[in-house]
Amino acid sequence: MHNHRQLRWHWAVVSAVLVVVYSVVGVFGGLCFAKQMKQRGHLWQRLFYLFLMLGCGGRVVYFGILEYITVADARIPTSLLFVANTVSPFLFFSAFLILLFLLVEIYHGELRHARLFVTLNVMMYATYGACVITNCIIARNDGYNEDRRSTKLENAVIVSSASMYLITAACFAVYGARLRVVIRKLALNKIRTQLLFKITSIATVVTVFFVIRSGFVLYAMIHQHVNLDWWFVGLYYIILEATPMVCMLYILRRHSLSNPGYESSSGKLIVNQREKHPAHAPGPSVSQPLPARPPASSAAARLSTGSVEK
Repeated sequence: MHNHRQLRWHWAVVSAVLVVVYSVVGVFGGLCFAKQMKQRGHLWQRLFYLFLMLGCGGRVVYFGILEYITVADARIPTSLLFVANTVSPFLFFSAFLILLFLLVEIYHGELRHARLFVTLNVMMYATYGACVITNCIIARNDGYNEDRRSTKLENAVIVSSASMYLITAACFAVYGARLRVVIRKLALNKIRTQLLFKITSIATVVTVFFVIRSGFVLYAMIHQHVNLDWWFVGLYYIILEATPMVCMLYILRRHSLSNPGYESSSGKLIVNQREKHPAHAPGPSVSQPLPARPPASSAAARLSTGSVEK
């Protein structure tokens, strides 16, 4: 009896700590979002902070529910727990997907992937919505008791999430490496050095954490009969979910995206087809400014904080 009470107290502490952690991250994300709205930052940038803020809010609700269950010994419908636990990872994934598409935009030098981003998100959330509705119907037919018959459905969501993490990690690694090679071939200045640091940091952090998280997600699904320790669950969420978001907030704020020194009105990109293949196209050398071109990649310019120069 004493051990049971002690275990419940441990879970209550973990839930409370995670509520605080995600609240702090969400507040910082909200402040960044408000700053971007005030400065009329680019839509993609505002969406990144918005998704991050909403995801943190979802985590606060989820761990708040767990705290309530632990302290009050209450029973919550499994369908509600399913939604509260699974909606935040999708919101976080959308936020990181924005960063990926901005890296793709920087590399290709044009804004042609916005529709693909919207399409992927619509498909992802439509599939998730169908899973939630199906899970709620199954839980209702089961009297909102322990939902054993929805295990396969939940496993399908878990496998899909793990697959998305792996694929996204691979994309970040590929485009991060490509951009690093392209930029290092150019005559580095302060702006390009900052751009190189930012792209390398984002690609490395996301790739490492996403690969590790995908492995842990699959391990937890395979070993569902194993009761995970309270400290392990706490470290999992803090290290593999909260830490990457904190890193992104730090990286994106380290070099202010609104700094006028990072963007010129003429829209001269340092990463475009002419500089990627200087030997096959006439024009100035990579150490000289390129001719002005239409600002089709304005979002990339804002993200890269140095993908344009005077």
